Amino acid sequence: MNEKATDAIDYGYDGTSFDNLPNDIYFLTNEMKLIIQGVGRFDTKASYSIGVKADIEGTVKFMIDELENFGKNEKIFIYDSENESYNDIRDKSYEVIVPRGVSNNRFSLCFKLKKKKEKDPKEKDYIENSDPDDVKIAHIQKKNVLEITNKPLITTVQKVSLYSMTGQSIANWEIENSMQENIQLPIKNLSSGVYIVKIQTSNGDLSKKIIIP
Repeated sequence: MNEKATDAIDYGYDGTSFDNLPNDIYFLTNEMKLIIQGVGRFDTKASYSIGVKADIEGTVKFMIDELENFGKNEKIFIYDSENESYNDIRDKSYEVIVPRGVSNNRFSLCFKLKKKKEKDPKEKDYIENSDPDDVKIAHIQKKNVLEITNKPLITTVQKVSLYSMTGQSIANWEIENSMQENIQLPIKNLSSGVYIVKIQTSNGDLSKKIIIP
C-alpha cells in the first residue's frame, strides 16, 4: 500500500472485527481486533500481534492459504511466546493446543528470527538443557512418570510444562503442596520421541530434553 497505509489503523485498508464469536482469531492493533490488516511496505523486521479466542481447550492451526508476490526465500513465522519458538508456516502449518479463553499476548506473525540478547551469566534466569545442582529431571520408563528431584530444597518448583519438539504444549502441572524432594508427574498416551520439559522455579527457569521410548 506504500504511503497509503501504515501499521496503525487505516480505514479503507483495515477491516475491524464486529462479531462476538465463541472461537475467533484476529490481528491486534492498538488493542483493536482486525480481520484484515493492510500495511505500507513489507518489512522483514515487522511483527504483527495475533489474538486467539477459544470456548474450550483445543488445537489451533496456523496456515497459509495463498501467497502472491512473495519472494521464494522469504520466511513466514508464527512466534509462540509460550515456548519461545519460531514456526515457519511457509510449507507447513503450526498446530498448538490453546487453553479456553482469550490469548492476546502469545502469538505474532513475523518474518525474521530474532536472536536472544545475551545476559551476564550471573543475571540469567533461563537455563537451556541444563540442571541447577538442586533440581534434577528424569523420565522413569517403568512407571511412565516425570521425576523431579529437589533434595537440597534451596529452590521451590512451581510449575512444570511438557512440550513436543515442534513446540506443541502437551501437559502442564501446577506444583502446590507437593513433596519437593521427589515430585512424580504421570504422563500417558505419548508417542515415542523427544520431548522438552520446562520447569519454573523460585530461582529461575530450566529445561531439558527427554526421550520417551
